[in-house]
Amino acid sequence: MNDLLDRALAAHGGLDRWNQVKSITVEASITGALFDVKGDPDAVKDVRFEVDTTRQLLTMDFAGQDKRAIFEPSRVVVQRRDGTLIDARDDPESSFDGHQLET
Repeated sequence: MNDLLDRALAAHGGLDRWNQVKSITVEASITGALFDVKGDPDAVKDVRFEVDTTRQLLTMDFAGQDKRAIFEPSRVVVQRRDGTLIDARDDPESSFDGHQLET
């Protein structure tokens, strides 16, 4: 490991402590010019993220809405909180093929 990473880990309890962490939860309000340009300035204004630290998995709950998004490398799902599927996309990275800044 490099020195900066060693120091950061040590400052937060060390690698053993990090390995005990299974998830991280963040409540956020994300706004800015990008969302204005995309035409949906409040898309992620009030959200709760849960990140699985053991694999590539992020769950995003939208406050005041009966939906959540689940992001994995090979699949993105939007579902109701009870698990009912709203929409899904396999191989989500391919959906950006051909995109430009204006897209």
